[in-house]
Amino acid sequence: MTNAYSEIVYFNYEQQALNFPVVFLKSNSNKVTLPNINRIATDLLKIKTAIALGDFGSAQNQLMKFDDKKVELCDDFLKAKYLLHKYNVAMAISKNQKAACEILRKAMQCGKRSNSKQLQSELITTDVLAKMSDNELTHSEDLLHEAMLLASESDNLQCVMSVHIAYIFLYHNQNLPDAANREIQMLKELCSVTEHPHIFTLLQNHIGINALMLRNYPAAEESLMHGLEVADEHGYRYLEASLLINRGILDRRRNDAASAVRHHKEAYLILENCQATESQLAEKALDNWSLALSAAGEYAEAISMHRSSLARASKQKNPDRESMLRVNLADVLIEMNMHLEAKDMLEKAVNHFQETNNYALLQNAWLCMARLYETQEKYQDAFNCMEELYQTTQLHFRQSFNRQSEKLNKRISDLRKEYMLVKSNCVSNASTNNIKSGTCMIGEHPKLKAALNMAIQAAKYPYVNVIISGESGTGKEIIARLIHDNSVSNRSMIAVNASALPPNLMESELFGHVKGSFTGAISDHKGKFVLADKSTLFLDEISEMPLELQAKLLRAIETRSISPVGSSKETAVNCRIISATNKKMADLIHSNTFRLDLYHRLNKVEIHWPPLRERLSDLEQLCEHFVSRFANEFALPVPKLEESFYERLRDYHFPGNIRELMNIIERIFILSPKPSWDRRQLDGLVEESPINKPKLGNIQDNMSQTEYQMILHALQEANWIQKDAAKLLGMTESTFSRHKNRLGIKR
Repeated sequence: MTNAYSEIVYFNYEQQALNFPVVFLKSNSNKVTLPNINRIATDLLKIKTAIALGDFGSAQNQLMKFDDKKVELCDDFLKAKYLLHKYNVAMAISKNQKAACEILRKAMQCGKRSNSKQLQSELITTDVLAKMSDNELTHSEDLLHEAMLLASESDNLQCVMSVHIAYIFLYHNQNLPDAANREIQMLKELCSVTEHPHIFTLLQNHIGINALMLRNYPAAEESLMHGLEVADEHGYRYLEASLLINRGILDRRRNDAASAVRHHKEAYLILENCQATESQLAEKALDNWSLALSAAGEYAEAISMHRSSLARASKQKNPDRESMLRVNLADVLIEMNMHLEAKDMLEKAVNHFQETNNYALLQNAWLCMARLYETQEKYQDAFNCMEELYQTTQLHFRQSFNRQSEKLNKRISDLRKEYMLVKSNCVSNASTNNIKSGTCMIGEHPKLKAALNMAIQAAKYPYVNVIISGESGTGKEIIARLIHDNSVSNRSMIAVNASALPPNLMESELFGHVKGSFTGAISDHKGKFVLADKSTLFLDEISEMPLELQAKLLRAIETRSISPVGSSKETAVNCRIISATNKKMADLIHSNTFRLDLYHRLNKVEIHWPPLRERLSDLEQLCEHFVSRFANEFALPVPKLEESFYERLRDYHFPGNIRELMNIIERIFILSPKPSWDRRQLDGLVEESPINKPKLGNIQDNMSQTEYQMILHALQEANWIQKDAAKLLGMTESTFSRHKNRLGIKR
């Protein structure tokens, strides 16, 4: 079990064991070894099957057969797998959670020594989930991003989907349903109930949780019921228990306490059968079962359950949970008028939470104490408790703020160290190339920041296609390269301009051709799709692609394979497609010049890149950047830019956007460089626009202004194609040209 091929075979078996455990166990229970893997690997796969079925007792018994001698025979890959199984079982049936975390730590050490990217991704993901309540959110996100990179490089879809699930777990833990929903939508595109039923069941559970958080109860019920059907079909008992608990919570939210009691009881009985009564999931089932009993008015049974849970927490020496359960018990005791015992429970809880500065749970204790006094008609005491609650709330806010500040300060310090390290390594090379290619992102405008944020988010998901819309010259290819550079591939981005290729050559350029397939095909030619495999394919001006080629592109995206021109053989390709357009896709779809189904395949994420005139607040920063750049290129001093220079630029419409601004600055350096630049430097380069400088005078002047504005707007809408602009205004091209020349409109 030392070569990469054996690991691939192992992971293939493991996916079968996880997704179809009943079938896998039935087919292989009598086999000592499976083909292409050894005896130890086979035994570990059987343990994985038991874990998938929720049979933790059987899994533990099988793990106990791995004595020290047998474990030492394992390489780092199998040792890590063994320890990972041991950790998962320990979390379900062991009372010692610290010991389980120590097992995970050892597993991660073994994983780091192995060369398996998929294994390392799995271990990082597991570690994030184990520590997500302690770690700062961005730190957990960074670790999961690292896990996603490894998963994508391993080219294993199951592993990629597991990282998505971890993101959803994290965001639900942080009470961020909108962020979780983003991951859910991504995962929906990847997950199939027939091929990946285990991930699909997890996804349905999280869709239900998200809907519960957003109070969309019909959607929650639909997803939870679907998840329960799949869990029951494939024997995922532990997952079934989790789904039932969430279904019970939904019932209680809908004031159906009797149904909630039934579902929580069923969940706990399943966990009992799984020998997982010491798990956090079992605690959740018991707590919610007790609350449902209280809501149903079955106070005696609720009190009995609370007492049992309290005794268990005391035996486990878990004082935080013990005090939390005292508050829950007191809440029911109040309903039974057992005020003395309720007060004793609450006083003990308050003392513990105050000693440990646990202000979050202390708030619940004071609120329950106030209810106790209110029930006894001791209103002054109840008021005093509410005062304590207010003070505790303030302390909790301050504590949370300070804790978050400490984490963020540490995060900033770590990032600063990383930045300085990267800067010291890159002083002599990459930065110069970036400046020459114009790939810098300059500006602070909210529209720019929003687009950049979407680009960075999209970069995290290597399977997601992106459409970038925006006028010519705004820098759409730059944002495409930014997405690619922040993605998982270490290969170059492959770019194709659909408007620059004749239609008869475009198919060959994209998909390649074989020798002799047409006149001039003197040898085989690899297409851009093949060159972009495991990387990014950038399709610029996608709106110019002919309809017949759009159909072939759609098929390539759906099947993840292409056929070169003249060949019947299909080649598998897997790349992200980033498309760019300067036209409104909705208009093209409406006019039947672009396929709606292809558009939906290409725009999983759509980013609009704003024109320069919509972010003129960035104008000074952009000018300073380009001035510094060209001063360096031409070996000239950096000139001073006067306010009148900026004023004249702000009055200009910039039909060519950033590209035009860059050309204006370069031409000034070439034609009339001076130590100081004012508005006169722009003579002959920037015209006064009647749009921004309206004339006051007779009606004929004002009509000319309106005509100027309409013709300029039509040209911008038509990407400065005169024929198309004339159509928009309902006139012939010759008439349009005559009016345009008379008004002095130039690009």
